[in-house]
Amino acid sequence: MVDESVKGHRERLRQRFFTSGLDGFHDYEVVELMLIYAIPRVDVKPIAKCLMANFETLAGVFDASQRELQQVHGMGEKSASFLGLIRQVGGRYLASSLPQKDVFNQPDKVK
Repeated sequence: MVDESVKGHRERLRQRFFTSGLDGFHDYEVVELMLIYAIPRVDVKPIAKCLMANFETLAGVFDASQRELQQVHGMGEKSASFLGLIRQVGGRYLASSLPQKDVFNQPDKVK
């Protein structure tokens, strides 16, 4: 059974995000928010803090290999895969938002 304080914390994180996006979130809270969707019924705050301690930045967490992520206590194959999926989806999103034509073909556009 889910500890009610953990369940309430998860819902408060979701509501904070729903209300104001990631404004005011610490990086470990961003990781924590992602992990609540990948790891059910577990307090993921310690896992998120450990990931940030080991990899130092959000970029460090996302750049870590699946194997490196799984070395962190509480991270399994599914949660490591989920973080990898988020990174790759973000990359695909950024690539799809680029125009399909030359961007740097005019000096005023380069500025």
